[in-house]
Parts: sequence; structure tokens; C-alpha cells
Amino acid sequence: MLPFFEDWYIIAAINRSLPLSAVISTDNFVSLRKENPNFLKNQILVSPVPEKGSVVTDALIDFAKAGGKVMLYGSLKDTDERLINVLGLEIKEELTGIFTAEKSAELDNLVYGNYADKLFYNGILTDGGLTAAAKGESNILVSALQNGEKRVIAHTVTIENGGKISWCRGSDCSRKATD
Repeated sequence: MLPFFEDWYIIAAINRSLPLSAVISTDNFVSLRKENPNFLKNQILVSPVPEKGSVVTDALIDFAKAGGKVMLYGSLKDTDERLINVLGLEIKEELTGIFTAEKSAELDNLVYGNYADKLFYNGILTDGGLTAAAKGESNILVSALQNGEKRVIAHTVTIENGGKISWCRGSDCSRKATD
């Protein structure tokens, strides 16, 4: 597994104009939220999925439950179960290879080209295969289908006080998926 997939993913997003305007360390975020629960309340937080046992998990969930908005990216395989539950997802058998993309949401209009219909997850460049599946009714934005199995790759959930947590798995865009 490649340990820097999430780093490469967010770098690519920023290079392609993700409007990210400030950075704060996780330690500072956690301590400032304890001092002032309204800290960053009107901001959208962007973070890699926290590792299992991280205090950031609770801080991000609490931020969203207080009405905040959080956008997470990366694999869920090494995170806490409580985050997976808040997202309304479950972890299933890992799948790798070529998938058909299924878009369930209205996406931005592209001026040139089209959204990919095929996605490639080889496990090496993508920090493992796809494991996330929806539990019950869910607001799935994009899924990946393979041999009758469906895995979620982009998802959003509205929780208490209008807070939202969105999650995107990310993919290897360095090569075109072909059958």
C-alpha cells in the first residue's frame, strides 16, 4: 500500500482549484475547539479521514453535530467505527480492479470532455481497494459497481443541527481504466 495516497489526492485537488484558504494543525484544531466551541463554525473543514484512535475523530464529529460542515477524503479502512456509523456506511470485502461509475447526484457541467464511466482501483496506488458500502437509505453521490457489488466512493450525510459530513474515497486518475 502507498502511504501517501491521501496527500497526493488533496494536492491534485488544490492544483485543480479546490478553494482551500487556510490550514490548521489537528492539535491546534482540537485544543481551540475545546476553548471555543464556535471556533471555525462558519467554515467548511477539509481533512483526511482520521486514523483509528485519533482525538480528531471526535472533534470533527462534534463540530458537525454543532452544525458545522466537514469534508473528508481517503480510505475508511483504518478509522474508528463511530465515524463510519455517523456516515451511515459499513465496511465490506475489499474490491480492486476496474469499476463502472454510477453517479447519483447532479454533477457540475463539464465544458470539455466527460466524467469517467470507468474507474481503476489497483490497491497499490489507491491505499487499498474499495470497501465502503451504504447501510440502508443513504445520500450516495457516486458509487462504483463491479460484478453486482457496489461500493461507495462519494457520500454526504446531514446530521444534528444541520451539520454535514461529506466523504470522498478518491481514486487513481493517473491512468485510464479500460476493460
